[in-house]
Amino acid sequence: MAYAYYLAINGADAHYVDMTFTYETLNSLSISELGLAAGTKGKYADDNYGGGVNTSYGMGTLSVVILDSKADIGDFTYSQNGVDYPRRSMPAELLAHEMLGHGYGRVKRSISYGHADAVQMSTLYWRTRGYINFYRNGSWHGTQVRLNSSQANSIPNHFIYR
Repeated sequence: MAYAYYLAINGADAHYVDMTFTYETLNSLSISELGLAAGTKGKYADDNYGGGVNTSYGMGTLSVVILDSKADIGDFTYSQNGVDYPRRSMPAELLAHEMLGHGYGRVKRSISYGHADAVQMSTLYWRTRGYINFYRNGSWHGTQVRLNSSQANSIPNHFIYR
């Protein structure tokens, strides 16, 4: 996870991040780039994007992360019994998911930046927190393609230290 942030921070591409609360107005860049009405609150992003979103911006990306997200994501699987549990994403997980998974993958032209890369970065975040038998399967994410434990626990190729 640290190496992924190192690459994103020290790369040539810019990754802008709007971290806001549900009751705050999104910044003007987020509103403009997402095509939203002036004055749109973070609650809109929480309700419509599941706590965060990433889009292309200039020579990089823009991520919106909702700090007090109430979005229930139902694609967290406990490996031991295969049962899915709803769980709210934390700001640090949302940042890893949006900026590293979608954003960095997007600028590196990864074919899986839209789904697998982001789900894998969410799962990596949870592993760094000690949830080694728990992974995000992606069934509630965008294309709703379910990743198995091995796929979800993989790391996108552009983050593998060589």
